[in-house]
Amino acid sequence: MVIVLDQNQENGGPLTGLHQFDEQVAPALGELAKILGRLGSLKALGRQAELLHPGDIEKQLQEAVALCDQARERALAARDLFGRFRLAPDEEGQAQWERAFLKQCRELKLAVEGEFPTYRIFPIEIKADLGHAQVLVNKRVVRTLHPKAVAAKAAREIDRLNKERFNPNQFMRALLRAYRLLGAEMQVDGRKKEAAKKQPLKRIHDILALRTGPGGYSLSQFAFDIYRLRRDSDLVIEGQRLVFDSTRETKDGVEATLPGLRTGALGALEVVPVGSDYDDGQS
Repeated sequence: MVIVLDQNQENGGPLTGLHQFDEQVAPALGELAKILGRLGSLKALGRQAELLHPGDIEKQLQEAVALCDQARERALAARDLFGRFRLAPDEEGQAQWERAFLKQCRELKLAVEGEFPTYRIFPIEIKADLGHAQVLVNKRVVRTLHPKAVAAKAAREIDRLNKERFNPNQFMRALLRAYRLLGAEMQVDGRKKEAAKKQPLKRIHDILALRTGPGGYSLSQFAFDIYRLRRDSDLVIEGQRLVFDSTRETKDGVEATLPGLRTGALGALEVVPVGSDYDDGQS
């Protein structure tokens, strides 16, 4: 493979943006990796010591010396290239990263919302903090910056979540307990009339999250569980129907993908007796 040097590379100037990484830095790393792979194949030299075949040992030693010389040369060149590389020092660099990320998401059939630097692929939240050379997935730093790798990471995480066991009845019982606890708190505070009304989903999430500790049960995971519940269940438990109310105030609600792949915000949970005047049979 022949690596073509552009003017910046020849002059030792800066290399910026994803395009220059893919066209110049990545090929240099790839060539080095090939040499190191060939060098690694010479580990059989250790077995030659047991056989003590002079011709084979001499041949492999000569090859090892040549490969080490090549590896050093390529490693120094790659280090120089990478040392001059900056992924997104300006808006154009950020735009390059975003275009590549969105393109890869389309190829993986991931529905993306948002714009640089914050994206949402329900229920995954992604923040590209390129200035600090890091990407956060659900507020956790991942060891990748390349947009293709970030999209692949999101796809794997969503696939993992979908494959996790989910017990709708168990989740409904947890929601019901939290709902009743909030109602009981209102009664203690002398707000009996309010106790029978809808309870904010964010407060219900706070109660459920206490069981797992800080960061153990994210709001996005809670929204994903609600999505799976609405998709897979009739929302009836112990003779009660769980009713999730939408809200226009996304800051106060839980952003969710609803059955039918519509996006919206759910604000509150109401529990009504099945068959009562309040039960319209919908969720």
